[in-house]
Amino acid sequence: MMICEHPVIEVGMHFDAAQGGVDRYFQRLTEGLRTNGQPCTAFAFGSAPGTIPLEKWDGSTPASVCLGAMSDPLIHRLKAIRTAGQKVRPNGLVASHFSLYAAAIPHLQQRRHVVHFHGPWADESAREGQSRVAVMAKRWIENRVYRSADRFIVLSSAFRNVLSKDYRIPAEKIRIVPGGVETERFIPRDKREARRRLGWPEKAPIVLCVRRLTNRMGLASLIEAFAMLRPDHPEARLFIIGKGRLEAELRQTASRTGCSESVMFTGFLPDDELPFAYAAADFSIVPSESLEGFGLTTLESLGCGTPVLVTPVGGLPETVRELDSSLVLEGKDVAALAQGIRRGLAGELPSRAACRDYVECRFDWRTIARRVADVYEEVLS
Repeated sequence: MMICEHPVIEVGMHFDAAQGGVDRYFQRLTEGLRTNGQPCTAFAFGSAPGTIPLEKWDGSTPASVCLGAMSDPLIHRLKAIRTAGQKVRPNGLVASHFSLYAAAIPHLQQRRHVVHFHGPWADESAREGQSRVAVMAKRWIENRVYRSADRFIVLSSAFRNVLSKDYRIPAEKIRIVPGGVETERFIPRDKREARRRLGWPEKAPIVLCVRRLTNRMGLASLIEAFAMLRPDHPEARLFIIGKGRLEAELRQTASRTGCSESVMFTGFLPDDELPFAYAAADFSIVPSESLEGFGLTTLESLGCGTPVLVTPVGGLPETVRELDSSLVLEGKDVAALAQGIRRGLAGELPSRAACRDYVECRFDWRTIARRVADVYEEVLS
C-alpha cells in the first residue's frame, strides 16, 4: 500500500482518553491503525504509557510523541506543535483532530491533509455561552485549516451535512466513517458482580448516562424526566457519570424535582471502570440536545450488551437505528425522555445478546481503522 511508504501524523489533543470522546477516538484510531500494520506517529499533550517527549523523537520513527503538559500555556503548546511539525517530512500525511492545533503546523497548505471533523468548534463554544469575539476567532481558525484539507472524515451523515452547509465544503471531499469501540474491552459482564465492584445497589433498576456536564448534553431535562417516573418506580436510580461546570446546577435540579436521593453524580470514573458501569446498568441513555456528531458512548454501552436510548439529534440515530429504531426517542424534550425511560424500566428494549452482536459486526476498531486508512490512501495516491 502507498500509505506505508509515507509517514502518517495524527495530531490530537490529549493522550488521556478519559478527557473526552475526541480523545478516545484519537487514541483508539491510532491503536487500530498500528494493529493493522499501519505505522503512524501521534502528537498530543499529556503523558501516557508508551509516549516519548518531543526532544527525543528523531522525526521519522513512528511513535506517540508527548508535546508537553495539558496545563501548559497556550502559546507554549502552539510552539511545541510548530516544532514537532518542522520535524515531519514533507511527503507525509497530516491527519488533524483539532483545528487550533492543526493551524500551528508549518506549511499546512502544502502538505497532504485529512481533517477528522468531530464537530463545529465555534458553534459549540457559542452554545456554551462564550463571547462573540471568541466564537468568531474560532470560526476563522476552522475555515483557515479546512481550506488546506484534501479530504474530511466525519462520523455521520449529520456532520457531513454540517460541513457542506455551514462550512461550504464540497461533498466530493467528505467521507463518512463511523466511530468504533474496543470490542475486547467493552464486553458483557455479570450485572450483579459489576454492581458489587462499583458499590452500586444490587437490586435497584439502574439507568446510566455518561456525559460531560455541559449545556448541550440535555442533563437537566433527563433529571426532570426521571423525576416524573419516580412515583411509579421509587426504587429506580439514575447514575450520571462525568464532570463539568454544571454539576451544582444539576444537583439543584435533582433537589427541586424531589429526586436528589435517586440521582447519583459519580463525577469522574477511571477509564478502566467504565465498562463495569455499562454492565451494571439496565440500560443507558444519551439525552443530547444539539451538536452530537456520533456518540461513542452508545457503542460502548452496546458493546457491554446494555441497550441505549438516544435523542433524534445529529448522528445519534445512525448508531442504533439498524439495531432497533425504537431506541431513537421521539424527541429531546422531557416528555420524550420520560416515555423512553418508562419503556426501558418495563424491559421493552433489545436483548443484551442482540446489542453485543450488533456492535461486533459493525464497529470493531480494526475494521474502522481500515476504512480510515482507505481515505488516507486515496489522498496519497
